[in-house]
Amino acid sequence: MSTGTGRQSRSALSWWLCCAGIAGAIAATLLAWPTARGAQPAAPPARAAAAAGLAQWKVDAARSSIRFKATQAGAQFEGRFARFTPDIRFDPRDLARSSARVVIDVSSVDSQSGDRDAALRGADWFDPKRWPTAVFEARSFRAQTQAMAPAPAGSGSFVADGQLTIRDRARPVRLVFTLRTAADGTRTLQGQARLSRLAFGLGRGEFESTEWVGDAVTVDVTVVSR
Repeated sequence: MSTGTGRQSRSALSWWLCCAGIAGAIAATLLAWPTARGAQPAAPPARAAAAAGLAQWKVDAARSSIRFKATQAGAQFEGRFARFTPDIRFDPRDLARSSARVVIDVSSVDSQSGDRDAALRGADWFDPKRWPTAVFEARSFRAQTQAMAPAPAGSGSFVADGQLTIRDRARPVRLVFTLRTAADGTRTLQGQARLSRLAFGLGRGEFESTEWVGDAVTVDVTVVSR
């Protein structure tokens, strides 16, 4: 009897160890295998930069601006967007992990003409009731070759290649900018981009002709960070 009981005990123990080994292997496989439920989606550039330790700029809204220049009836006019939200995590010493994303409230357009502003907020132009925001997101940064003496620490000239989305159109846009860092640590970014309004579907119907409103638009960006 004792011999039989011993064999049964050893068999039960072997069976338990076998099951435990299989369960452990399955658990290890599940832990190592990123299933659809457990896999983490790729982080957007801004979040990836934050996770990597690049600090978000504390933007001084009162001293920052997005302005534009265009032509109407052969004459140049200027305007601005009064409301925009920048998320900038830019370090000239670490361009690979730097990022920038700017969300613009297109209903805040101000072209210094009430009639023109009403038209720009209409369905033929920005149409903020359907597309309330425009978004620029930088995809990569690179430093421009310095032809003169080296810039002060934290300063320089750069190029940001990114994507601008207006209405339902997303197009590549290049922003060329300079960065100046003052002795007190205040950073001033000043940049410019040139784009085609028609490429973004701005100006429908009769406004698709450039006879009345020009196609070229120059955008000037100033961001001051404390």
